[in-house]
Amino acid sequence: MIIWTRINPSAAATPGSGLGAPVRGIWEVSANSNFTQRVAFRRFVTSAATDHTVKIDVAGLQSGTEYYYRFNALGVNSPVGRMRTAPSNGSTPSSVRFGLVSCSNFEAGYFTAYRHLAQRDDLDFILHVGDYIYEYANGEFGPAGFAGVTRAHDPSTEIFSLSDYRRRHACYKADADLRQLHARYPFITTWDDHETANNAWRDGAENHAPATEGDWNLREAAGIQAYYEWMPPQSIRKPLLMTITPKVGSR
Repeated sequence: MIIWTRINPSAAATPGSGLGAPVRGIWEVSANSNFTQRVAFRRFVTSAATDHTVKIDVAGLQSGTEYYYRFNALGVNSPVGRMRTAPSNGSTPSSVRFGLVSCSNFEAGYFTAYRHLAQRDDLDFILHVGDYIYEYANGEFGPAGFAGVTRAHDPSTEIFSLSDYRRRHACYKADADLRQLHARYPFITTWDDHETANNAWRDGAENHAPATEGDWNLREAAGIQAYYEWMPPQSIRKPLLMTITPKVGSR
C-alpha cells in the first residue's frame, strides 16, 4: 500500500519552484484513528528533487484490513488518511466495490462527484483511469462555444516544463473534494493522454507544436516525472509502459 503527501518547507518553496531545503519527518500507520495502536512507522527525507513529495510503500500489513496513516514534519501532523488493504490472494470476499472516475478537468467545473464518493462508506478502492489533469491554458479546452472557465488553472498558460506540470498537479490536489477522496480511499491509477498532452503518441501529440513548443521528448519526460511524484504509482524502469494488474482475492 502506497501512502503519499507533500511537505511545504517554507512560504517560498511552492510546488514547482525548485526551492526549499530537505525536510525530515516521520510517517505512521495505526489500527485506529487516534494512533494508540501504531503498527508501523519510519523516518523519511524529502527535497526539492522530488518537489518535496513523499511516497512510502508500506509493507507487512494484514490483508483486508482497515488502517489509518499520517505524516509529521516541521512539528506538524498531517490530516489523517484511511486505507483498506486488498483481500488476501486466494480468498473469496463477498464483494469488492470500486468507484470509477476519469477525465477530471479542473477549470470546467467543481469536483462534486469526488465529494459524493468520499461520503460513501461502501467502497474499497477508487479506480482513476486517466486524464487526472489537463494540460491546456485557461479557456483553451473544448470546441468553439465551450461554456468557458469555471475556475482557473495554475499555471494559467499551457504546461510544458517540469515546473509547469508540478504546479498543475498541485492545483488539482488543492481541491478539497479531491483531497478528501484521497484520504478516504486508496486510489488505483493509470494515465491517459492529458497527463502529458492531448492525443499523445510515441513521437508527439496533437496538442504539441514542436516549432513553437520545443522538443516533445522533453515535455513528455516532464509530464511523466511530475506524475510519478504527485500520484500513487511507484516510478518504474520503463515509465511509458504502465501495466496494472490488481489481484483481489482469488479473482
